[in-house]
Amino acid sequence: MLKALNTLKPTNKLNKKQLRFSIQDIYELNKEKVIVGKMLSGRIKEKQLVKLLPSAISKRIKLIKTFGRIKKVANAGENIGLVLNEYTLASRGGILVQKDCLLQAKTSFRGNVFWISKNPLELNMPFIYRCANQEVQCVAKKIEKIVSPSTLEIIEKNLSQLKYNHVGTILFETEKPIVIEPFNLTEELGRFIIEEANIPVGVGIIV
Repeated sequence: MLKALNTLKPTNKLNKKQLRFSIQDIYELNKEKVIVGKMLSGRIKEKQLVKLLPSAISKRIKLIKTFGRIKKVANAGENIGLVLNEYTLASRGGILVQKDCLLQAKTSFRGNVFWISKNPLELNMPFIYRCANQEVQCVAKKIEKIVSPSTLEIIEKNLSQLKYNHVGTILFETEKPIVIEPFNLTEELGRFIIEEANIPVGVGIIV
């Protein structure tokens, strides 16, 4: 029970953060394209001007739908459908933000990774990166340091491998642009899974 309670997030605090909406899928209902997803943080309102990342295209919200109802406002934590005033190409993994948001998509990032595979992480070996419905191929370009998982003290620097049950600070490059934020700003955009052949081999957070 305590473990479950610890996973609950204070929705009021999330509502006060900037808008982050993660796209899960796009459906066509009554000849309208409905963008379905989850409100990660902030609020979204009817007629609000938003920006779609990674494309950075701006559109206005025409309708907010939830379970057959029309809403004027949606808050953090809600699963909703959005109809834009003019549909633009969107896909699973896209992120909607406020029009004036400075967040940009990136093709490289630094993360603290806990390696859970018996096979070590090696430089330039392709993996699949997953974060908030985003899925893209990535490679490790540099292992900046390895730290002790128990004391967090630096063990070694600038290595070519990260071994089983070790924690490392890794510089990754991705095949396509992704939307990320440090874990302390937006948890859902700041934590990720690394997979190989559909099997998780590492978990991490953006730093």
